[in-house]
Amino acid sequence: MCSARVGMLKTKTRCMALVAAVLVALPATAGAVEYYSKINEIITPPDGRPVILATVLDSFGQAPPLADFEYLEVSFGQANRFSGNGLKANTFLDSGRGTDYALVLPGYEGFGVNYVVAAAEGAGWFQTNRVAEEGDSCAVFVYGDGVLPHDGNAAELVEKFRDPEGIMARIGRPYMLSALDEAILHLEPLPLGRRRVIILVGSGLDVRLGDSVDEIVLGPEATADDYARAYRASQRQLLQDHQAALREYLDELRRVNARVYTIGFNETRPDYLEVLQVLARKTGGTHRVVYNIGALSAPAGAASGGAYGQLADELTRELVLEPSFTVEPGREYEVVLTVRFPEASSYQVITNIESRPYYLEVQPQATRLNIIPYLIAAGIILVVVAIGLVILFFMLGKMKVSREEIKKRKKLQEVVDKGKAFCPKCNRKMQPEWDHCLFCASGLEPLEEVPEEVKKAEEAQKALDEMDGKTQEDKAAEAAAAAAMGTAAAAAHWADRTGQRICPKCHRVMAKDWKECMFCAAGMEALPEDAEAGPEEVAKPVPFGPGGAPPQAAAPPSAKKAGEKDDVAKTVAITPGKGVCPVCGRPVPKDWTECLYCKAGI
Repeated sequence: MCSARVGMLKTKTRCMALVAAVLVALPATAGAVEYYSKINEIITPPDGRPVILATVLDSFGQAPPLADFEYLEVSFGQANRFSGNGLKANTFLDSGRGTDYALVLPGYEGFGVNYVVAAAEGAGWFQTNRVAEEGDSCAVFVYGDGVLPHDGNAAELVEKFRDPEGIMARIGRPYMLSALDEAILHLEPLPLGRRRVIILVGSGLDVRLGDSVDEIVLGPEATADDYARAYRASQRQLLQDHQAALREYLDELRRVNARVYTIGFNETRPDYLEVLQVLARKTGGTHRVVYNIGALSAPAGAASGGAYGQLADELTRELVLEPSFTVEPGREYEVVLTVRFPEASSYQVITNIESRPYYLEVQPQATRLNIIPYLIAAGIILVVVAIGLVILFFMLGKMKVSREEIKKRKKLQEVVDKGKAFCPKCNRKMQPEWDHCLFCASGLEPLEEVPEEVKKAEEAQKALDEMDGKTQEDKAAEAAAAAAMGTAAAAAHWADRTGQRICPKCHRVMAKDWKECMFCAAGMEALPEDAEAGPEEVAKPVPFGPGGAPPQAAAPPSAKKAGEKDDVAKTVAITPGKGVCPVCGRPVPKDWTECLYCKAGI
């Protein structure tokens, strides 16, 4: 019973559709003609003078020519109204503007009807008569169980698809939205500032759209009105589902500024035509329904009411209105178009026809800056930075070389310092606190073998001299200068540098804690007098200390023969201290086991 009532509702819907088709086919002279207008698009160039694209259609979908209008007015709010001389009006065909078209046609059949032949014949006529204008472009996309792009005229597809084997699909769930995707991708890279139009022909069916509710189950006490309300609710829910699925496509169409003009046919599922209606209404296009598929194949016939012919007139007669008004950046305007027709016959309704408000939001203009000074400043900065980087590169290179040289000098100086711990005359190692070599003072013969540290020190000193640029002649001059200075003068110079005292008798440097000169107490002879050259004539005096002690006076003869190996083995290098040798009477430290002067046991 429920299914029977639903079937009755569908039959009633189809009957109403047939009645509407009959009414559409009535001639225009049968009664009053009603008109409606709509603003399709508003272009705001950089100069702020808006260009309005609008359409006026009658109740039969026909667009009247511009000469039929008696009065046109565009208002940007109550205070800004423009008409007459303040409003320049023209048609799109006469404005010289170009259009990029994309024809999306069905390539399948349904219930034995070959839709693609009728759609391709009408589309071929449209291309030949309306897209032949210079500057226009057109692409064709045929969809079924896939999408087939076509570069030529759509009429070329008629013979191909007349053959039943050439039809892409015989199913009622084609890939219509996939073909719409291809049309968007085709229009996106084309030049801006041109009108972009997609003509979509189909039944509204697509594999991505959900199906409607065929069976409505209510209680046993439900009436026919209950079933009617339930059916309308299910259709509303279906439309909401379709709009949610179409939201992504609507966003893409707005992004590329493309309008969709739809021609729908569906004898079995008229509810799916709402999909095409949503696409047209939301993008500024127009939706038309063809109840006889043959009307598509004869678009130019006067009695056929061809949808392609009506669409061609609508697009070529689209109004291009340029008011003498400049919009302000950052403001919003409510734009309304008002149209009035003259009283030409008794059946026309003489009234002002206002379009629905078009809300225009003018984006703030970006402040134009003179970038030349900034470019010059940026160039100067780049040059300065480049020069700075070059200088920094060389400085870092020099710093790297300096660091390496400092490290090398430090290592060489460490080797030289180790070599200075050995007496340069006898090659024996001295204690750090000695002011002169006690081994030489004891009359010991130099060691036959030079220590390895001394050899390394000589090589390191030679490397340092080479780094300082000293030649052998310079070193010989320094040695001559040092020799020119007497030993007494050298000792005085060293004492002055170190702040130590010098013995007035033997002219030797005394230790700071000495109360009397141990050298004189030891019986050493006084140092030789100064040579003719004074200290002020010497460039670099030789210090009196470790590694650079002046020649020492000969020590008293020891108890044993000098140079014996036993002497070397028994010698203990200790700084002289207090105590007296019982043999020679010289002061000796208390911890000596033998006197280094006379070699006598203590």
